[in-house]
Amino acid sequence: MNKEECIAVEEYAKAVRANYDVKVPFFESIDYLLEKLGGNLEITELDCFDSSKLYLRTAIWEELFTVKVKPSVSREERNYEIAKKIGHLFLHTTYVDAMTEGKPLLITDDLSNTVNEAQANIFADTLVMPQDEFTKEVKQNVHDGRADMKKVAKKFGVTYDRALVRASRLNLIEW
Repeated sequence: MNKEECIAVEEYAKAVRANYDVKVPFFESIDYLLEKLGGNLEITELDCFDSSKLYLRTAIWEELFTVKVKPSVSREERNYEIAKKIGHLFLHTTYVDAMTEGKPLLITDDLSNTVNEAQANIFADTLVMPQDEFTKEVKQNVHDGRADMKKVAKKFGVTYDRALVRASRLNLIEW
């Protein structure tokens, strides 16, 4: 994925974040956001190797979509997985057309495709760890020239690894 595509995905996530008033930490907005988007969350065993899946409505009386997450994933992983599935919803389905034009909600691309996964990750990073707040938090947690990324991760409700990836992508740290 080139830099322009990354920027476009980040801008899209920023717009979603602003439009739906997503808070930091993200987990405080999950239920509200899923409800506003017409979906729901289900914690359940999945018959696959994935830790989460996005399911679109199959009957008119169902929610528009369901994000299913295995109960064995940590709260931090669950937060991120939900954000990633919301990224797939906006980027790789007809969600916007379904909401604005009443068209059917369909998956438009392979969600497990490497490029689509990368796009969903960037979307989730931006949704869960918005650049301005994240940058400020990293800078506030620098001691002796090193950022305490465990504190940063805790603030945003994500794993240490996800916080490292976001900080690296924003050129806030080197590792």
